[in-house]
Amino acid sequence: MEMIYWVEVHPASLREVDVVAQKFAWLKGWLLTDGRRLREFDPQYIWVSSGETAFTQGSPQVRSLAQKGVRSVGRRLSIP
Repeated sequence: MEMIYWVEVHPASLREVDVVAQKFAWLKGWLLTDGRRLREFDPQYIWVSSGETAFTQGSPQVRSLAQKGVRSVGRRLSIP
């Protein structure tokens, strides 16, 4: 199966976690309607920091976002 990467480049502070979560919720809704043809790809939802990352991967907010399906990778994304 082919992979599609949904990448959000956004400031990485704890107060921005909710903003990224809202954008992710919007994207998931869009994929149910106008973007439905893109659902056939295996998705990866990635948050790339647009600056310094001001939280740890183990923080409750980031873990909560990861449970929803969004992975924070810091400032660099490596695509295999």
